[in-house]
Amino acid sequence: MNLVRFRRRDALREFRDIANLLREAFLMGLTIYADESGTHDEAGLQPGAEVATVGGFLARTEHWERFTEKWIEVLDQYHVPAFHMTEFVNERRGPKKADWPYKGWSRGKRDRFISALIEVARDNTIIGICGSVSVKDYDEVVPSWLKNETQHPYHFSLQNFFDNVLNTLRESLPLLLLPWEHIAFSFEQQEEFEKKAIELFHLIKKRDTHNRMGSIAFVPKGKFRAHEAADLFAYRMRKVITRKLAGKEPFAPGSWDEQLNARKSLVVGYFFRSNLEAIVAEAVRNRRH
Repeated sequence: MNLVRFRRRDALREFRDIANLLREAFLMGLTIYADESGTHDEAGLQPGAEVATVGGFLARTEHWERFTEKWIEVLDQYHVPAFHMTEFVNERRGPKKADWPYKGWSRGKRDRFISALIEVARDNTIIGICGSVSVKDYDEVVPSWLKNETQHPYHFSLQNFFDNVLNTLRESLPLLLLPWEHIAFSFEQQEEFEKKAIELFHLIKKRDTHNRMGSIAFVPKGKFRAHEAADLFAYRMRKVITRKLAGKEPFAPGSWDEQLNARKSLVVGYFFRSNLEAIVAEAVRNRRH
């Protein structure tokens, strides 16, 4: 009981930190917390690297406060100090670690835990958005000079993610933002990708004719619970796209992914060989001119 009360105070402090870090958070109105998955192998050959994904959840500032309290309540209930999807699914090596919080859990308990987290993330946000690329197709189709510009499949997925956010606001949620409101983007610090990601953000912001993209911030790892939800979302959407590209049912009936998509409030964009070839052809034409 005391732990829950302490965590709730901690949740409110975390909410204030968000407002301080993203100085315009209250004026911007909406924040999207995002994370990446499958970016550990540029060639897409290692397990889990077949698809690179960047994705996260979008919500109004006041909804993130409610999300944080409910997310912490679930973690407290299951005695999990912090959630990391790769740690949770690591059932082979995890049990060998003394501090693995899921030791001895039954399959039913694992499902109940993830389902509870999914419900908090899904029901306290407006929409989940991601951008992905088939890394193997990227490696084989994209010429070296264009790879030098994007630097890593992560940045290609990030651009797809930014584009999907803008397209969603324009086409599906045109009344979501008031004319003076903007979106704040929040990521955890990632030394390998951060500098190029900020450059890409400002490049895309220049073509944001409706001036929706407000700010981007890279914060210390573990600072905000919303990034834990983004971690879960990016990981699961990478799995969804991997199944889709393999010709399988992307949202398998009864799966965690179907639960994520229960409100039909996900935007899942991805690039594979054919549309990558079209992008390369256009880039070649532009280069010649």
